[in-house]
Amino acid sequence: EFSPVLRRTYVILAFIAHSYVWCKEGEPRKSLPAALAVPFHLAATRLGLPPVLTSTGPDLWNEQLALRLDPALEVKNQSQVRCLTTMTGTKDEEWFYLSSHVIQRIAGPAVLAGYDLLAKGVPQADYEAVGDFLSDCAERLVAMTAAMRRLSNHCAPAVFYNILRPLLRGFGPATPLTEGLIYNGVAEYNGRPQSFAGASAAQSCAVPFLDAVLGVAHGEREAAFLQEMRRYMPARHRDFLVLIQAQPSLRQSLLKWRTGSGPGPACLESVIQKYNTCIDNLAEFRRSHWKLVGTHILAPARAFADSAAGAKGTGGSSLEDFLGGTVRSTLAAKI
Repeated sequence: EFSPVLRRTYVILAFIAHSYVWCKEGEPRKSLPAALAVPFHLAATRLGLPPVLTSTGPDLWNEQLALRLDPALEVKNQSQVRCLTTMTGTKDEEWFYLSSHVIQRIAGPAVLAGYDLLAKGVPQADYEAVGDFLSDCAERLVAMTAAMRRLSNHCAPAVFYNILRPLLRGFGPATPLTEGLIYNGVAEYNGRPQSFAGASAAQSCAVPFLDAVLGVAHGEREAAFLQEMRRYMPARHRDFLVLIQAQPSLRQSLLKWRTGSGPGPACLESVIQKYNTCIDNLAEFRRSHWKLVGTHILAPARAFADSAAGAKGTGGSSLEDFLGGTVRSTLAAKI
């Protein structure tokens, strides 16, 4: 199932569950009452998700266009949309979700075009289509980076770190609920505490999709974490990503064409140049994310006397190692 009502149900119940568990910083609730746990588990399961707040809920299923905005206009700025619900009622929380929402809306047309390209354009050796896709993708990555950088406009580091980030945590070893959370009334769990990662940008399939189309291969640790985060994607998104990752990438095709079984040298060099521009722009997008981690997590951790060394994201990753590794592996894909 993937109905709007089911998705909305999941978002609301996830917000209630996380607010219930984490509303008192030093005294997290160790269990959810059956009246909340059972419908939350049911809604999440039908969407192919675990019963925890994932990035998809607040980032994709919690927004609507601003009033009097032409629905035909492509959304490229946070000011064009608004959130339906937040946990804290702060502008900072809303802007945080809107930033991810806009980034994924910008990426959306490239996701659809990438599928068509791998299914038709590349097998038919349509070099013009490949070049057009890469040009559009490069422009979209620039717009995605600009949206990422605007996050700081209305999401203050202190508010994010001290108020919002604790609510986005999952349940288990990397959190104050080291044993996990009990979902009362959920027969499948039989009263046993469950551990789940918190909401993470790595749970979006948009950037992993671009990685797959372009042929970016991450290191072992980064790849393992990204693989784990698939568990927190809706089933439809996860299945689509698996389908794309099973296809030969653009990088593989370009390298094959370079051997001589493809377009002439002039055409090939033009396409490769566009490909490398895409890779550079994707790396810059990841650098921008890395910088935000510094301003919104690492710096506040030092300022509020928490340990910034080995800081982990809400999804459980070692932030500096993971983000630095993804930048390096992205640049390594250049031809």
